[in-house]
Amino acid sequence: LHIFFSSPMQMFIDWDTEQTFSSFRYLPPQDNEGIITHYTLWGSTDWNNWTKLASGEFSNIVNNPIWQTIKVNPIKVRVLRFEADRLASGNRMGYGDIDIK
Repeated sequence: LHIFFSSPMQMFIDWDTEQTFSSFRYLPPQDNEGIITHYTLWGSTDWNNWTKLASGEFSNIVNNPIWQTIKVNPIKVRVLRFEADRLASGNRMGYGDIDIK
């Protein structure tokens, strides 16, 4: 599993092989820097063709910075692209932890 950023607003999670997942959990940074309020989650099996898996808002995340869960229908992907469409503050997405199942 490799996690890296292609820009201050995009996180990639690459398994090197296809994996089935149905839940993406995001723990915001506890110092309030770069908390993602609006997101889009994409999946790909080949790095070229992307499928939009989910998008939305983490409501009340600034006042309640706990684990946020994005559920999707089980799907096989090799890589996930987690995009911060809007941040509560700052210009770089932050995270405390992520959990993918």
